Amino acid sequence: MEKKRADYADEDVLANFKRLGQTVKTLRIHELWEKEPALAYALFMVLMKIDRMVNLLRQNKSPSNEAFQDTWDDCKNYLDLAEAVYLEPIAARRALAELTLPANLYKAAKAKKKL
Repeated sequence: MEKKRADYADEDVLANFKRLGQTVKTLRIHELWEKEPALAYALFMVLMKIDRMVNLLRQNKSPSNEAFQDTWDDCKNYLDLAEAVYLEPIAARRALAELTLPANLYKAAKAKKKL
């Protein structure tokens, strides 16, 4: 735990929790949680990784736990997961429309970008 704390916090062992709590509140991610919990969680994880990078860069120190490149990769992966969660219901609506709408109505709706 001490090793991870060195990457995420400073002399205040709870610093990252405090910063992230404030960031979640500022960005209103907690409001998104009720409607889209998976998307809110993925966005939170992106913020957590960004916070780690800023903490390390601000203190001009090398990571103690995982390589800096791993954090970049994690951040990109969480963004990809957030996008997948966001797009999943859109894809489901399109698939349902293809199955239930006559072809001409489906094409018209798609052309108007309602699907």
